[in-house]
Amino acid sequence: MISQEEIKSFLEGNDPEEHIVSVEFDYLSDHIFKIKEVPGNLAAIFANKGYFFTPHLVKAINGNPKKIPSKFQEKHSVGVDARHFDLIQDAMVEAVSGTASRAVMKDLVIAGKTGTAQNPHGEDHSVFIAFAPKENPRIAIAVYVENAGWGGRAAATTASLMIEKYIRRTISRPELQDYVIAGNFMN
Repeated sequence: MISQEEIKSFLEGNDPEEHIVSVEFDYLSDHIFKIKEVPGNLAAIFANKGYFFTPHLVKAINGNPKKIPSKFQEKHSVGVDARHFDLIQDAMVEAVSGTASRAVMKDLVIAGKTGTAQNPHGEDHSVFIAFAPKENPRIAIAVYVENAGWGGRAAATTASLMIEKYIRRTISRPELQDYVIAGNFMN
């Protein structure tokens, strides 16, 4: 799991790419990575209109992206024609305006879907998958926040800040950053 300290470091840092590897590495250390990998791939499939690349941690070997094994550079098609994804993408943009309104940003269209994972041992978990920008996506993300309630409360807010930091290299909504870093989602 990713700690509040790691989220804070990512949001407050100068180079979000530097933190992505450590965030992903911690993500991989979780024993249920394969289950968590699926929503991230689903967001990428929606963003790419029907394909994804196998998730991996390395962008280059000795500074050369061509040294990455070809299995990580291969497109995996889901066998659905790209034209069918327009409706899904439009619906995901509308969802952000509805249940994920905290994720809305000026001049950056995020497509996403909130969710709530029931937890029989406490508060439900907050879930959000997204990609941005809607046109020519640069990032696809899946965020789970344990014991944080419905998806629009914690996960959508956290994801939108991570998307903003990745794309813009800065955060323009300090009040939301403070809310996420504090981690008091149920209050």
